[in-house]
Order: sequence, then structure tokens, then C-alpha cells
Amino acid sequence: MWWVYSFERGLANPSVKISVIVVAVLPSMHVMPGYSLDFADDFKQVMNYFADEYVHGRTPNPCVKCNSEIKFGKLWQLAQSLDADGLATGHYARIGSVDGTLTLQSAVDQQKDQTYVLFGIDPNILPRLYFPIGGMTKAQVREKARQAGLNVAEKAESQDICFVPDGNAAGFVERARPEAFVPGNVVDIEGNVLGQHSGIGQFTIGQRKGLGLDRSTLKGQRRFVLDVIPHEAKVVIGTSEEGLVSIIDATDVSWMLPCEANTSCLVKWSHRGERQTAMLLDKTSSSFRVKLAAPEAGIARGQAVVLYHDDLVIGGGWINATSPAGEGLEVRKVSSD
Repeated sequence: MWWVYSFERGLANPSVKISVIVVAVLPSMHVMPGYSLDFADDFKQVMNYFADEYVHGRTPNPCVKCNSEIKFGKLWQLAQSLDADGLATGHYARIGSVDGTLTLQSAVDQQKDQTYVLFGIDPNILPRLYFPIGGMTKAQVREKARQAGLNVAEKAESQDICFVPDGNAAGFVERARPEAFVPGNVVDIEGNVLGQHSGIGQFTIGQRKGLGLDRSTLKGQRRFVLDVIPHEAKVVIGTSEEGLVSIIDATDVSWMLPCEANTSCLVKWSHRGERQTAMLLDKTSSSFRVKLAAPEAGIARGQAVVLYHDDLVIGGGWINATSPAGEGLEVRKVSSD
């Protein structure tokens, strides 16, 4: 039998319930209802992680945590305990292979591809996973749902952060971690004070809006958050050129395919971002360093970074430090606070 789940959460009370349907793989394909599981306590840990990352000046990615720890963690453990043959989900991804080694493969619909947020899946369970819509576009999935008479055919796109339905991440962090809302200074890269802010919990690297500074202070230039320094309650801003990064260091890495240092690859550091050409400079079992072919801005500590060979996932980890593209600039490392 296979397990197929649907993921539900309440907006007013963001708990998690996972409805599971047990599918018997028989010629008649009988489908019978299974279990409704409450993972609210586990999901609270994901929410706590989200708030804690802001406290430490990092940019969180709760979707990666939820996928690896709940959907393909706790749920998979329960499926095993009930002797399920596998787990089928509605993620836009596929299973590919290189010389017999299974890995995640990008979905046919590149605009909906979710392999970036799935890199933390234990590669040992890949033979037991099935992504039935990974080979279809979103439009094709909706059409199949219409043909089947399912009301989800016209369902609106899901929110990026399901437990922040109003989109006010700063408000969520302030309620959960008021210590992240101590006033501090906004400075330029030379340390000159440009203004004040009401708390680091409202800032992430690459952010342009909501800096709280007038146009005269910014001298008519677009400025972005370049760094957040928690122990000083300081936010560093600058131009996009001042925020260019060439080197990305990652830790807590999960590998899916074997690879060697000094080889080219594609790299992605945000869910909406495009994959960029890079060189894998160094690697260990739990870390790697890559150099981008062209410097990029807005790369944030705490975010996930995933390596690809064409459309196949090599591995991924969490951004721990970045090195600017310019000469003589210090490496921006994650704070230990």
C-alpha cells in the first residue's frame, strides 16, 4: 500500500493536521480513508525556528524545515510503522538517477519546481517516494482536477509562509520574540549612522523596503540591507553593488549525489531565484564552498543553498557565511549570538 497525504492548517490557530489516505495497490485500486494526524507540537518547533533565526540575524526557510522534519520525517516514520510501501505527495518534483544513484530531479514545470525546498529529504527514502504531478504543469494538474470534479481545481495558490497568512512576518516575530525588537542604528558600510530602527526582527539581507529612512538620507539611491548584527542591534545598508557576493559557504549539508571539489555546477539560494553557474571549490561530508561565476546581491545567511547538475540535485545546505566580490572586504559570517 502507498500513503497519500493532504496537508492542512488553520490560519487563526496555525496547527498542523495531516490527513492520510491509504491506497491499496490492487487491480481495482480500492481507496479507503486512513488517519488524521495532529502534528501541531512538531509544527510549533518550525515556527520557533522561524522566529529564532530573526533573533540571530539570519533569514529562515521554514518550508525546508517542515518538509524534512515533518512531511518526510515524522510522517514517513509513521508510514513505516504501519508497513506502508511508500509515500506519495503533491510536490512539484521528480525522482531521477545517475549511475543507479537516486536523487531529486526538477519538475517539468520550472515555475513550480520545489526541489529547492526538498533537499533535506533523507536520500535513503527516495526509492519509497512518488511525486505524481512532477511530470505535469500546473495548468495540466488543474485540468485533471476539473475532469475529476474536484473543487481544488480552482483553489488559490498557497501562501509562502502558511503560519503568517497576513504576510506580516515582522509582526509574527515581534509577538514570538520581543527581544528582537530593541531599537538600534541603521549604518552604512563605513559605520556612519544614517538613522534608527525599532528592531532587527523586521530585517533580512537583500531587503529594500521598510528601511525607515527618507530619500534625502539615502541621497536618492536605492539601498538594501547588507548585514544584520544582532549583538549590536545594528542594521547595515548599502547599494546593490556593495552587497555583491562571490563566495557562499554552507553547513549542515545533505548530499544526494557523489561529487568532487573543483567541478562546475549550478547553484540556487532562494526559492524564487534562478540557478546560477558556479564552481564547487571545497567540500566535506557536512559542508561546501562555492564560487559564483558572476557576483550576486541579496544572498542571505540562514537561507538554503542547493547545488544542481543540470536538473538533478547534488546536495544542499544552509548558508553560514558569504564573501563579498570586492577586494579587502571582510567575510560576512553568521553571528554566534
